[in-house]
Amino acid sequence: MTIPTVKLGEPEPIWFDPLWKKIPLPYVEFFIVTLVVVAVLSIWVMRSTRNLRRKDIGPMQAMWELVGQGFVGFVEGIMGPGQERYVPLIGTLFIFILTMNLFGIIPGFISPTASLNTTIALALSVFFVVQFEGLRTQGLKHYVMHFVGEPWQLGFIMLPLHIIGELAKPLSLSLRLAGNVFAEDAVIAIVAAMSPLLYMILRVHWAQNVPLFPMQIVILPLMIFFGMIQAFVFSMLSTIYISLMVGEGHSEHEEAPAH
Repeated sequence: MTIPTVKLGEPEPIWFDPLWKKIPLPYVEFFIVTLVVVAVLSIWVMRSTRNLRRKDIGPMQAMWELVGQGFVGFVEGIMGPGQERYVPLIGTLFIFILTMNLFGIIPGFISPTASLNTTIALALSVFFVVQFEGLRTQGLKHYVMHFVGEPWQLGFIMLPLHIIGELAKPLSLSLRLAGNVFAEDAVIAIVAAMSPLLYMILRVHWAQNVPLFPMQIVILPLMIFFGMIQAFVFSMLSTIYISLMVGEGHSEHEEAPAH
């Protein structure tokens, strides 16, 4: 029995391949599944928040309020109080990435986050937010001096190093997420491919009539947990990157009157 091999960033063989192969676009599987995730989340959120109340709230509203309070505590725990403006971004990243991760365990679907195209797009979004917030909180002068460093006489050395460091952040975010999710999907595919082999062994040595058991079900709880961890790590690192840039801007503004 041979197990099909796939490369990082390439879609796994799935049952609706013939449908997607009719569309002449590269990596169209990941794109279509991403649109499905966006549609599912949009419909779910609109339906569960269309009748918001101050009293006698329903279970869905209570769930979303609990989730929102959790994200507020998460962001404030890293960035400090008064940083609620970043809660929508971090919360959206976590929910969006988690949903895309979990789609890989649904038969016939793949995880869009197993593709570098998806994770690089997410990481670049965070990168541009970090740079924009750096400009907003520090101002143009302090933002540029952040890259030049101190003393400014060594700026010709520190400037390229700081630029490389900033560019390495989205690269590390995208590679970490894509690599881990791809590995999880590959494990599921390998374990699923072992089901017929186990079926034949049990049928020959133990009994004549045994059901074909999908072995991947055994590891699905572990894959769900890993998917949550990957979404959490991406969101946490994004919050830290924003906090580092915004924190420098706040500290400089606080020290300005002393000078």
